[in-house]
Amino acid sequence: MEELRQTVLAYYKDAPQHIRRLVDECFVEMDLDGNDRVSRLEFLAYMEMHEDCKHLSTCSFFNELKKEEKEGLDFMDVVILVYIIYSGKPFCNGTVEAL
Repeated sequence: MEELRQTVLAYYKDAPQHIRRLVDECFVEMDLDGNDRVSRLEFLAYMEMHEDCKHLSTCSFFNELKKEEKEGLDFMDVVILVYIIYSGKPFCNGTVEAL
C-alpha cells in the first residue's frame, strides 16, 4: 500500500483543479461530523450509498487505507480511495495491487 500511497500523492499534487475539487468534495461528504477524520462508520455509510463502491465497503479495506496508528482516514487516505475508485484499481483479498 505504501507504494500506491506515494504514487497517488504525486498524481494528486499535479492533478487539474477539477480533480482536486472532486477529492475535496468526497472528503467533506464522508466526514459527517466535520472533525477532519473519516471514521469507520462514516466510511462504510458513504461506500454503501454509492452502488459502484459497495464492493469496497468492508472493514478490512478501511483498515488497508488508514495507517495503523490512526483512528480514521485523513484527507490523504481519501485521496487514495478516490484514486482507487476512479482508476478501477484492482482490490482483492484485503490488498490493493500496486501500479
